[in-house]
Amino acid sequence: MPRPAPLTTELRVALEPFRLLASTPSLRRAPRGSGPVMVLPGFQTTDRSTAPLRGWLRRLGYDVSGWGLGLNRGQVGKVLPPLQERIGSMGPPVALVGWSWGGVLARALARANPGSVSQVITLGSPLIGGVGSTVFGGRASEDERVLSAQAAERREAEPLAVPAVSVYTRTDGVVAWEASIDPVHGRTEHVEVNSSHIGLGLSPAVWLLLAERLAG
Repeated sequence: MPRPAPLTTELRVALEPFRLLASTPSLRRAPRGSGPVMVLPGFQTTDRSTAPLRGWLRRLGYDVSGWGLGLNRGQVGKVLPPLQERIGSMGPPVALVGWSWGGVLARALARANPGSVSQVITLGSPLIGGVGSTVFGGRASEDERVLSAQAAERREAEPLAVPAVSVYTRTDGVVAWEASIDPVHGRTEHVEVNSSHIGLGLSPAVWLLLAERLAG
């Protein structure tokens, strides 16, 4: 089972605001676009964690929303119905951006509603391995790790019907980077960036990649 990088690598998040500032010229040249985008937060976080990222996408011209369901407790079956209803009412197909566990939910949502989703972009998401491939694996029992890995395998056995990008960083101290590699591949593009896991939402490389992919 792949394991995350040492948790101390996450201290790099303190550098991300300075990297954003240094990248201002490139960010100003980023392509603009339009259309609906939903950003889903990671496990045990809320829409507050994605506010800077959503603000950036809004400045680029997108109609951006959070997931609007409060704290992400990782309950796929519970949150899919209200999310399906929301994206179905957002007009044109919506682009989904999911951070960490939010990316797992985004991919599940895309599989269930391919006609309502234009593309999926995940940031440091544990596509395989379940809880055992994350920093939370040490708190789980062996049975919980096995069941979680099996559930992940079942989810990802079906290729996505829409274009997808899986962003990962080899210095991820929360999710093992190997867990972000789509086991089925299909239409998933894998992109490596230099960032911590917690810093992915503030990474200039991620912001520029989102601008390029969303603009198509």
